[in-house]
Amino acid sequence: MATQLNVSTSASQTYDVVVVGGGIAGLTVAYRLDNKNVLLLEKELVA
Repeated sequence: MATQLNVSTSASQTYDVVVVGGGIAGLTVAYRLDNKNVLLLEKELVA
């Protein structure tokens, strides 16, 4: 499976969903919402 990382510096961008936490649950939710504009927030490096 390919992984894509999009980094935006615009603070004015809007999102359909904001997921807080890049653990297994947060990553699963973000992956399952691939048809939405999702922002995933994680304080550590997501592997």
